[in-house]
Amino acid sequence: MAQYLRAQVDTLTDLVDAVRADEPDAVHRMRVATRRLRSALATFGPLLEPVDQLRDDARWLGRRLGAVRDAEVMAARLADHASGLGDDEAVAALGRVLEERHRTAHAELVEALDSPRADDLTRALDRFRAGPLVPGASGKDLRRRVRKDHRRVVRRLEAALAEDDPAVRDPLLHEARKAAKRLRYAAEAVAPAVGKPAVRLAAAAEELQEVLGEHQDAVTARALLEGLRPAATEAETWLHARVALVERDLADRAEARVPRARRRLGRTKVRGWLG
Repeated sequence: MAQYLRAQVDTLTDLVDAVRADEPDAVHRMRVATRRLRSALATFGPLLEPVDQLRDDARWLGRRLGAVRDAEVMAARLADHASGLGDDEAVAALGRVLEERHRTAHAELVEALDSPRADDLTRALDRFRAGPLVPGASGKDLRRRVRKDHRRVVRRLEAALAEDDPAVRDPLLHEARKAAKRLRYAAEAVAPAVGKPAVRLAAAAEELQEVLGEHQDAVTARALLEGLRPAATEAETWLHARVALVERDLADRAEARVPRARRRLGRTKVRGWLG
């Protein structure tokens, strides 16, 4: 696991200049490395040196990276849906709004990277990378921590699927997605020590994460379009409504795939090694 942790730190620090320049995929790659690091610190924190401040600072950076990445994803997603609906002027207006969101988020990210807190985070990462990352952790310790993450996913998913009201269910599915992502990263972290059983668990968690991610992206897109309604022209409102219908259909399709992903995560072959 130490190698896994160091790899995330290396990726995060190596991408700073590329992120400043907004190079293609740089923000996405740094965000993934930050998420993996945060997830590992959350899951295995009791087995590591004190990491609370490092987790807080990584979360702070992750939120700023997330604002940029979310703007990128929404811009590409909604432009793709809108492009086939005609009314080039309304499509262009939507594109300008989303591009402005991206520019604003990236400027705030660069400001964050120039801040004293970012300097503190860099020094903390250097110390963390140089230290004994997992002092004295046994295979049993690692398995127990991953098992806890697996149970968290199951609980959150059951709570979400028990709700009939989409306004309640959708946020709960998002929480289940975050738990699945944490489980995936935890399984990936221990895979070098555990082998194929951890790889199977990571793959099952990733499948669930991706299905729930597709659902959440569609929910987020619809909420974004709803937020644009007060300032939209009649033509833009029509376009937003058509795109929102596409997103609703995509959300429904993704949700229909959740039970299959849930069953895979619960198979003995996938989770049996957790005990």
